[in-house]
Amino acid sequence: MPTFWQRNNFLIVVNTIYDKPFASHKRPFFPPIMNRFVFYCTLTFLGLISACKTDEEQARDSVEGEWRVTETRTYFLDDSAPPITEQGLLGQFIFDQDSVTFGFSRNDTLYQGADRWYLTSEKVNQGFFRVNEFTLVIENHFTFRCRFEDETKNAEKDATQITLANELVSDRTIFYELMLDKD
Repeated sequence: MPTFWQRNNFLIVVNTIYDKPFASHKRPFFPPIMNRFVFYCTLTFLGLISACKTDEEQARDSVEGEWRVTETRTYFLDDSAPPITEQGLLGQFIFDQDSVTFGFSRNDTLYQGADRWYLTSEKVNQGFFRVNEFTLVIENHFTFRCRFEDETKNAEKDATQITLANELVSDRTIFYELMLDKD
């Protein structure tokens, strides 16, 4: 059992270290600097999580706006004719929140209309990686495979070029692509 003098010296040393009386000093779980650090880390993490958008949301945001059709390519799957490429201002697509107005020409045929649109995505294998494959559906008119820019990761974010390729159906012998640039 320590003597009074030993106990008293211990309290003096402790009081000097903590600058508070030993009996009333309660150490916090974290030192104050750690409390601020944990708070700021948590705040930053929550900010990053709330600011992130899914790939589909980024793609949808990129699609909205006015697009010019600058090139069309038509392929004949039965090899009855060579591919046809047309370039120039061939039409436009105007995508609003949930509707689209379009007008473009391909092989001297005018396609135009207005309807609802939506974009879907699914993960597909491409080599060693899984990438997003987007499908743009214009109700009652077209179903396109939608490729943003060069199809790299996050290419759909703020895209300025889109390639729309019509979906292949077993009874069709024509496959075509539309190249669009954002105004």
